[in-house]
Amino acid sequence: MTKTPEEWLAYLTAKMDKERPRTDLLRSYTNGSSPLPEMGPNLAKAWLKFQRRARTNPGKLVVSALVDRLIPNGVTVGASEDSPAAQAAVRIWRDNRLKVVFSDAIWDAATLGHGYLLVTQDEDGRACVTYERPEHMYVEPDPVRPWRALAAVKVWRDQAAGLDHLVMWTPGLRMSYTRSAYDKSRQLISRVSSSPSRARPRSSSSKTVSAWASSSTCSTSSTASTGRPCSAWSSSRCRRSASAR
Repeated sequence: MTKTPEEWLAYLTAKMDKERPRTDLLRSYTNGSSPLPEMGPNLAKAWLKFQRRARTNPGKLVVSALVDRLIPNGVTVGASEDSPAAQAAVRIWRDNRLKVVFSDAIWDAATLGHGYLLVTQDEDGRACVTYERPEHMYVEPDPVRPWRALAAVKVWRDQAAGLDHLVMWTPGLRMSYTRSAYDKSRQLISRVSSSPSRARPRSSSSKTVSAWASSSTCSTSSTASTGRPCSAWSSSRCRRSASAR
């Protein structure tokens, strides 16, 4: 049964929150902040020395050994490196700093089991490829073809404005949401998923500070698994684009 946008929002944000502890734990084993072993009784001095050694960060060495060998050495379209299509792809690679972006995504894939590159369009209609941290994005894979995205959600926080922003892609739709970054007690909200109440339109006077409010809806001719979402997410207009691979 096809989900409604509201059902997709609740499902994706809940999955993102559920995945976050695992993501944080795996990330900690490569950035030197992994959990310390617990100290046994009467072993304080020796145990503290052992704890310091436990932070030698071997996870980073393991991941680096793999990632450092994955170096793209060229761009081809078909069998050609000199065709107009290949040269256009090279310009996309250069303009989007993909040497760094690709490496970051591969690092996440080796560390966390999944890495994300988001393909959108900039204000001039050109391809825009960005690295997205799994802490801030979740993609629901197609159960039949898991290399394709069925739906996705991306979140970020505007500290200056005190707002959280969310963009969701579902089959045929791209939707933007906002909410206050603070709950009723003026504490920063740490979860992505909304309160039990459903997201309300921005014009609603009964919006709660923790609920996502829809700011725009974009209808596209392609599905979320193949369509390239537009980058002007704050606008209610969405340009039609070619399929992303």
